[in-house]
Amino acid sequence: DPQIAEYVVEIFEDSKGNLWFGTIPNGAAKYDGKALTYFTTKDGLIGNTVTSFAEDKEGNMWIGTHSGLSKYDGKTFTNFTNKDGLVNNRVSELLIDKKETLWIGTWGGVSIFNGITFSTFPLHKPEVKLLPYQSIMDMVTEIIEDKQGNIWISDGYGAGKYNGKSFTHYTKKDGLASTDVQVIREDKQGNIWFGSRVVEFDNPD
Repeated sequence: DPQIAEYVVEIFEDSKGNLWFGTIPNGAAKYDGKALTYFTTKDGLIGNTVTSFAEDKEGNMWIGTHSGLSKYDGKTFTNFTNKDGLVNNRVSELLIDKKETLWIGTWGGVSIFNGITFSTFPLHKPEVKLLPYQSIMDMVTEIIEDKQGNIWISDGYGAGKYNGKSFTHYTKKDGLASTDVQVIREDKQGNIWFGSRVVEFDNPD
C-alpha cells in the first residue's frame, strides 16, 4: 500500500537522508529509500499521533506526539511527559537551535530542554480576543531560528522574537494580518514572513 497513512501532518529529513512522516494515528514512519518502517506505542513511542521531529548532533531523533515527547537513539525510546517537567503533553512543534537547545512547542506553551532538565519558557499573553473558530490560545503553531539566531514563536496571541535576552511580541496592532499565526518563514534576504489562518477584518458587527 503506497499510502503511508490517511493523515500525514509532518515530514522531516534526517542527516542520513531518511524521511520521517508524522501520522494520525499510525505513529512515525521512516522511509530509507527502499522500505517504510513504522514506530508506534508497541515499539516504545509515547504516542501514535506524531506532530513533529528534530534531530540532535548525536543523531538522536526527537519525536513530538499528543501524548508527550520521545527520544529515539536508533534502538530504544526514552519518553518524557509533564511528570518530567514538560509544560504540556500535547506537543505541536520541535526545534533544536544552533546551541543544541531543544525547544518544545505544546498546546500549553513552550518548554526548553537543556539535555538534563525541562524549563518553561515564559510567553507574552497580550489582551487579544478569541476568534470564533479558536478553541485554545496557548497552542504553539511554529518555532524557528533565523539566520541571526533569534527564536521566533507563534500561537493564538500572535508571534514573538527571542534574541537570547529579551522577548518582543507582535500582534495585529503591530501590523500582523491576524494574531492567529500558523507559519513563520525567513527568506534569503532575511525577511520574516508570517502566515495566518485568516485575515481579520475590522467589522463593527
